[in-house]
Amino acid sequence: MEIQKQVAYKIWISSILGKEVKKEEDNFSVPFIEFDNKKISKVNIIASVVGKFINDEKNFASVTLDDGSGVIRIKVWKEDTSKLENVNLGDIINVIGRPRVYNEESYIIPEIVKKIDNPNFELLRKLELFRLYGKPNTNGIKYEERIAIIEKINSDESEVVEEIVRSEHSENNRQYVIKLIELFDKGEGTNIQELENNSKIDKHQIKSIITDLLREGEIFEIREGYVKLIG
Repeated sequence: MEIQKQVAYKIWISSILGKEVKKEEDNFSVPFIEFDNKKISKVNIIASVVGKFINDEKNFASVTLDDGSGVIRIKVWKEDTSKLENVNLGDIINVIGRPRVYNEESYIIPEIVKKIDNPNFELLRKLELFRLYGKPNTNGIKYEERIAIIEKINSDESEVVEEIVRSEHSENNRQYVIKLIELFDKGEGTNIQELENNSKIDKHQIKSIITDLLREGEIFEIREGYVKLIG
């Protein structure tokens, strides 16, 4: 079965915040948010970097973005932290990724992170979004309050530690399993048994994570005992 690539929608950050991440009932759909009568599974954001964190083990990193409408974090785990290595405070970056929610925080798991050298691109994007959607809804949050949110995000390292040591369904383990599925897939899907035999985490944990990924529409069973990433 051929899976259609998802469109990465250009959107204000404020249009992502507070949105519920939904899933269809079947195993072939991907998680999405609803905005402007669209089911959006990928977003395309241009924004300024106003915060950055990498933990001591270098297996988790986050960057806080502000596009003038709101602030949001992009989060990466394990080897994906390399995507944020060269991102610095004050940079303007283009991010294509998947919106997610954890503990009532909206965030983005990035697939592509690219620096924007010409600041006019940020201005052009804002003009484009104005034409598409009008003035962004900031939910009444003033500039000073947005700065306070940024400072809280950047200083709240205890929450980051919690993310790294999450229990059975920790996000870093999810990303690890997703990466293994991608690595072992040579075109016909990934053998679950092979994945279990080559993983550093417990087999029961892998089965539980795969069950969640199937239910959430991140992967599908291409044939018995074989799974494949969607998108």
